[in-house]
Amino acid sequence: MKNLINNLLGYFFLALGILGTYLPVMPGVLFLIIAAYFFMKSNPKVYNRIISNKYYGHYISNYIDKGIIPLRIKIIILFFIWTFSSISIFCFLSSNIYLEILILLIGIISSLFIINSNE
Repeated sequence: MKNLINNLLGYFFLALGILGTYLPVMPGVLFLIIAAYFFMKSNPKVYNRIISNKYYGHYISNYIDKGIIPLRIKIIILFFIWTFSSISIFCFLSSNIYLEILILLIGIISSLFIINSNE
């Protein structure tokens, strides 16, 4: 049962991670890291596919194994988080305060997660 739950949560976060790759508001790599944690315990085949991806696999495996995100990558991630969050808040969602607050909270939590990781 535990394996099934880990697998379901892994696929859920994998889907969020893939969406986050294309949507400016969602932190895709963060969700892919969470998915990798779940798959590490329940589905090694999918876990290996995530960490062997040529675009982001190296960063995810470094974070899981060593807790490391290089400074250059941190700066790029933070730049994209706040650029697209600001665009979303000020250009697209200026009439919905609840969505603005949600995007702001996602940006803050994602930024804290990235900043607090080792370099």
